[in-house]
Amino acid sequence: MNLEEIFSELLNVGCCNRCSLRLLGDKYSNFENSEQSLIDLLPVTSEDQVRTKRVRRNPCCLCLGLLEDAFLYQIMGHSCWCDIQDYDSDSFRINLNTPANICIRDRAMHLYIKQKFPDFYELQNSKEIILNMHETFKIAFKAKLEKHCGKTYDVYSGIQLWVTVHHDDYEKEVEVMQFLDPQTYKRRKSLKFMKTFAKNAVKETLGKVDDHTFLKFVKIPPSIPSSSVKLVSVDLECLPLFVTGRYCKYSRLIKQVPWDYHVSSNTESTVLPKTESDTTDTYTDFDSVNCVRNIIFDGLRRVFRLDKEKMTFCASGRDEPNMRCLGSGRPFCVKIEIPRKHLPDELFRELEETINESPDVAVFDMQLTNKSCLSKIKCGEEMKKKGYTLLCLIRQPRYVEEVIQIINKIGCNSLCIQQFTPVRFSNRRPIHLKSKYIFSMKAMEVPGHHDLFQLTMVTQAGTWINEFLTGDFGRTFPNLSNMVHAELDILRIDLIGVDCDWPPVINSIPHPAMNRYSHLHRESQELKPGTSTDRSCEYFVKRGSSTYVKEEPI
Repeated sequence: MNLEEIFSELLNVGCCNRCSLRLLGDKYSNFENSEQSLIDLLPVTSEDQVRTKRVRRNPCCLCLGLLEDAFLYQIMGHSCWCDIQDYDSDSFRINLNTPANICIRDRAMHLYIKQKFPDFYELQNSKEIILNMHETFKIAFKAKLEKHCGKTYDVYSGIQLWVTVHHDDYEKEVEVMQFLDPQTYKRRKSLKFMKTFAKNAVKETLGKVDDHTFLKFVKIPPSIPSSSVKLVSVDLECLPLFVTGRYCKYSRLIKQVPWDYHVSSNTESTVLPKTESDTTDTYTDFDSVNCVRNIIFDGLRRVFRLDKEKMTFCASGRDEPNMRCLGSGRPFCVKIEIPRKHLPDELFRELEETINESPDVAVFDMQLTNKSCLSKIKCGEEMKKKGYTLLCLIRQPRYVEEVIQIINKIGCNSLCIQQFTPVRFSNRRPIHLKSKYIFSMKAMEVPGHHDLFQLTMVTQAGTWINEFLTGDFGRTFPNLSNMVHAELDILRIDLIGVDCDWPPVINSIPHPAMNRYSHLHRESQELKPGTSTDRSCEYFVKRGSSTYVKEEPI
């Protein structure tokens, strides 16, 4: 097998130097200086032979001029390089949107090499060392682009340039697809708003058509084109940043997010809080509302000088208005659109200290993450476990000891309950029945109060706790009131843990309750009579501070 013979054949059919080097399979070559790489790869090849392609007027039959230096200079002359300097980022990346006929030509050239040089083709495919067109473009031109804009090329950068190119013969060349897959393209033509020969559809067809069928309708080697690709646009896109962490809410007077007020036809005004599934919230005009979201947004604005209108808040579940969130806290994420500033890791500790100045909210483990964080927050949302501690009122005080015994007996095993949509949501939600699990319950007396008891429970996420205790007029069954044969009510409720080992723990600020959910049940069993969720019925420790905040008396 003679590489020089293969290279000469590639030049004869109309390939440029970079495409020839790519097809020869040396993926670690210097594509920036393709001429020198070819001379090193083919020692008997003269420099004049390598430069023969330069004097040809027609573009490459494979890349259609995409890998030529002339096309790079068109990109470098675009105005987007001035806009990219406005972003406080030391890196960038490039994505190409190329016409689909390049894919057809690439497949045709591979089949031509397979027929002409079968031994060489089998060797190259077995090693999987042939780069695709887009990767070759980035390797060949990234050094020049880095020098041009003064930033480093990084495939994970949040600043990306979308280069869109077009070819005059695109429509003509992709028409062959309707012969390769008649049923698919007949259906696509009948759809009103679907592009018949879209790039993804062409790639899908090429992936499932065998070589024999392809050769019936496509000429090999591909013909030399009469024109090169044309630069349509270069668009600058800044990907959003995602800041994640966990928060604790120490006040029963603030909400997770502001409530929306809507005018209803039945009532003069209706307050619509966020539902269990509506944990994603975009900033609105509720700037003066004291809530978890606004406190976190204010901290981000003060430390990083970010615009609150470009932030979106998302949490793993929703807090009831009168519920504290204690223990290991609730995971949350803030999406920041079009960030022009870089967020250094060392400033996140300052951000935590700034937000924790509030007596109502504390945050920890704050860090940058990627888009997958949203799926981690929502993943298995219905199957998560949550721990609660409740202060319950019994209307028949003489039965309190008997009620505690019944609850502790029932709470040893998991309990499946059925819940219809609560009455409090019936004006804005359809009637729906769902099954939930109560995994464990433990009740204990409150010294000095013969009509109160403390209940610690572990439930499936999405369980309506209030309705489980009261029965909600029979809409939740079985319910605790029926099981203990007494009328129960909730005075206070605290969330003490969420079964979500994310985000990663950063021991930057001391925390009095860093135990994860696996210790919730053990922690509840260790509670002494009369103590509450943070090991004290009257006090809880504000994270990151030695200040003790006293609960209001019962």
